Amino acid sequence: VCSSDLGVPLIATRSAGPGALIEDGSDGLLVPIDDRAALTAAIRRLLGDADLRQRLAAGGQRRCEAEFTEAAVVASYKALFERMLAERRRGT
Repeated sequence: VCSSDLGVPLIATRSAGPGALIEDGSDGLLVPIDDRAALTAAIRRLLGDADLRQRLAAGGQRRCEAEFTEAAVVASYKALFERMLAERRRGT
């Protein structure tokens, strides 16, 4: 289940995990680690901008469905295995 199923935008720290999974400004907001001022500013930014909240929540939902649902992950693995088999058949 995607957190964006709740219709809320995501704010996370710019650590390795979230930094690799969230595109800042597109499907969530990233703030520096241990930066309370930046986190406060991001929260205030979202509280004051309904359009941004909606856009980020929708972007998160789209990305989650495209990349992180069970169906998306299975399809990605299937495509990988098919490419590997095709390469093996070609002898590469």
